[in-house]
Amino acid sequence: MSNQAYFKCSPRSVDQFQNINQLMSEQISSNTRTALVNTYLDLVTQGSFGDFIEDMLLKIKSTREFSPVWISSSEVPIIATPEAVLSLRYHDASTEQSVIYGVPTDIYLSLLYTTRAVRVVVYTLDDTSYQLQIKKTLSVSKNNTIHLPKGESFKIETDGVACFSRLMIGLGEGTPVFNASSLEYMCMLSLDPISSRWYFIAKVISLLSTKKACHILKKLTKHAHYNVRWTALQELFNVDQEQALNILQAFQHDENQYISAKATTEWNRISKLLIH
Repeated sequence: MSNQAYFKCSPRSVDQFQNINQLMSEQISSNTRTALVNTYLDLVTQGSFGDFIEDMLLKIKSTREFSPVWISSSEVPIIATPEAVLSLRYHDASTEQSVIYGVPTDIYLSLLYTTRAVRVVVYTLDDTSYQLQIKKTLSVSKNNTIHLPKGESFKIETDGVACFSRLMIGLGEGTPVFNASSLEYMCMLSLDPISSRWYFIAKVISLLSTKKACHILKKLTKHAHYNVRWTALQELFNVDQEQALNILQAFQHDENQYISAKATTEWNRISKLLIH
């Protein structure tokens, strides 16, 4: 099964995104990177993302059972592969950016539509200390594209409504997540589309019956990616505290330093509560 989330709504949008779909499926090299970026910029200037939305609206109206799958209330994937992710991003007062993600390798962020002035605050990331520092603030106009290389991140600021397209190239093993207000480091998150899907499953699985949830979550606590393992353990506490405590105790010796540190902190906190 393909690792792509590509919504084929009509021949028009399929044709427009076919080239970038192919380039994103190939291993990224210096040659393919240049071709990929140029193809993306062509989609921005040609208004292809507007056509994509129109095609999706038509399909929703004509096909009762069709339901597009959003990543969140403010993000929708168009194409996702192990090499890159192409998505649309929505921003308004009710979806104010609460976190800042460290850039895995390269991000191209393009403003497609806005009702008010848009500013993008660019931060530099110290890989050793995981500290963010403001580098510059950019004013962005329609169809302008900002390139953020590895080591830089961003926060969107606007009093209106804004829609962006975003191309991420060269997904990392994990990316640091920061509080957008305090700039404090929060956690690490996988941006790999496959690991992210398991992360999503771990977040929602406890909504199923307890028996099913417990079985699946226990398996996910052994997942290769540490963020999936830790999230699965957190959700396991909602359905089987005894099993979760046993795994939490074992996680203190996990090979990943993030998990072992978090597990030790949580184990000590819970132990004090149990004593009292």
